Amino acid sequence: MKLFFTTILIAASFSISRSQEFVLDNPALVDRINRTLDLVYNFEFDEAYLQIDTLEGQLGNHPAVHFLRSTILYWGKRPFKIDTDPYLEYENELQTAIELAIPLQQNEALREEGEFYIMAGYGLLADFYSGVGQRMKAVGSAKKAYNSLKEGFTLKDKFPDFYFSTGLYNYYREKYPELHPFYKAFLWMFVSGDMALGLEQLKIASQEGVFLQREALIYLFHIYLRYENNPQEALKYSRILTDRFPGNYRFRSLHIETLVYNREYNIPDAMFDSLTEHEDIFYRLAGNLFKGLYLEQNNEVEQASLLLSNARELYEEMNREDMHYQSLIYTGMARLALHNGDPDKAKRYYKQALKTDPYVPVRSEAEDYLNSSDDG
Repeated sequence: MKLFFTTILIAASFSISRSQEFVLDNPALVDRINRTLDLVYNFEFDEAYLQIDTLEGQLGNHPAVHFLRSTILYWGKRPFKIDTDPYLEYENELQTAIELAIPLQQNEALREEGEFYIMAGYGLLADFYSGVGQRMKAVGSAKKAYNSLKEGFTLKDKFPDFYFSTGLYNYYREKYPELHPFYKAFLWMFVSGDMALGLEQLKIASQEGVFLQREALIYLFHIYLRYENNPQEALKYSRILTDRFPGNYRFRSLHIETLVYNREYNIPDAMFDSLTEHEDIFYRLAGNLFKGLYLEQNNEVEQASLLLSNARELYEEMNREDMHYQSLIYTGMARLALHNGDPDKAKRYYKQALKTDPYVPVRSEAEDYLNSSDDG
């Protein structure tokens, strides 16, 4: 979830104009929606599908139903690879939601509701295409989402969920092209943002949002750890997510990552073991990686080297893209090389880390070392 186009990510929310009144005026429906989302975020997918089927019985073939199904696919099947079944299924759910929203947009009485779903669908598609490296498709989807996104700028005081989309836009509109110049040429049609304001708006969404509170917490964690390089602030949000959704191993891995970044020296072995012993190779990779980085910080160089080597092997075996973990593996191996008195090897590893297009903490560490070694 690192791309500029996530600024218009609205995952499974359906709260605008007349549909907002309908949803919030029906407490039973609001409760069912929130329980369904909690099931998804806690990785209880089978039960979530049953809840969605019930919602479909109430709402019919509605964009909201397809957004909910896309959310299950996002959490259960990512990272996506181009033209695989999960890729095509996720893409189809979002495109179907957009198609169902067009008649709403063309109906004056429901225009604002239709705009919302179109923004959500194209925003999610833009983020999705960016994540698999399809840049031009991402740009095209972002352009289509933008006009609808602007509708939300004036609605956030009435509907707190819009603090989420507006906050993300304000932050990433400025931050992402700063780090990824490729996109600057495409941003002339997008109004300027404000990063500090964006963070404040996300905090409001994390406290007052009805349907997007969970996403606001995720992005606050993500921004503070990986863009602002502020692990202490990120820890507040990773702790909330793991306490609220203990079955979500992705949140667990993010929380452990944040503890390591904060240089916590008493992380229980059981936390690492819950990942290293997981049946999914992705979580075994995370467990080996973060335990290796933890031991490296504690100067247990030999064991740290073994675990990072395991993580590298698992990454290659996994055969799917997660450049963030790859960058952390290389920076960890670079520091171990320095522990072992091999600056040339460290330099090679830091250069490899930079090739992964890393987030700010890795990028800063690698560039600082390479610049200082070149000066020397």
